Amino acid sequence: MREIRKEEHIENYLKSAYKGDNLLSDIYIEYNALPELDFEQINTESELFGKTTKFPLMINAMTGGTEVCEEINADLARIAKEFSIPIALGSQKIALENDESIKTFSIVREIVGEKNVVIGNLSSNSSLKEVKRAKNMIDADAMQLHVNPVQELVMKEGDRKFSGILENISSIIEELDQPVIVKEVGFGLSAQAVSRLYDKGARYIDIAGHGGTNFVEIENNRRFDCDFEDFYPWGIPTAKILLDIKKDRKEDLFLISSGGLKS
Repeated sequence: MREIRKEEHIENYLKSAYKGDNLLSDIYIEYNALPELDFEQINTESELFGKTTKFPLMINAMTGGTEVCEEINADLARIAKEFSIPIALGSQKIALENDESIKTFSIVREIVGEKNVVIGNLSSNSSLKEVKRAKNMIDADAMQLHVNPVQELVMKEGDRKFSGILENISSIIEELDQPVIVKEVGFGLSAQAVSRLYDKGARYIDIAGHGGTNFVEIENNRRFDCDFEDFYPWGIPTAKILLDIKKDRKEDLFLISSGGLKS
């Protein structure tokens, strides 16, 4: 079932029509006519998980698990290697259940090599054992734990139990010998949710705001018994989350601001 769903996600994304608004186009960046900086002094490099990246941009969690997904991951890995930017994988749950799927994920590390940052991905309700297996599968520099109750509720075969997630995340952060990124999948983490995660030990958070890939539409297109189109606008815009968090930003909180970045 997971193999079919993975390919249906790709197919339905390509068919998707709804365009959300991350509100980033409404943000005005003030011009500074006195930068006191030479162009040659500008350096876009940054450190992430002990490795140098050439630009503060990453290829975020996409896919994996089938032959088609392997081709996509290989292409994305080549881009990540060429530009020396981090790359995160789609959920590796399928590879924990089927060894034949491991190659569709491990190919990313094979292509980018050891110098580039590769980030693994599992659901936030995964066990520590599963997270460790997923990490070792790709020699991950960090692991993403995704939270996605909206997608799960629209998915006919999705999870319906969300209690205990926060404590599970906290336990994995404490026990895993690798950085852990907590991320949404495109509906956004509110400033309140970020604060709760911070209090539980999370120091790497991907807000994944509304305005990009819409998993309500993707899952809705897989169903024929119900119509969830009214929920297409659901979520918190990326720009709003960033502004809300900025009001009380913790110095040691590393933010990834995905959610509808198109240029």
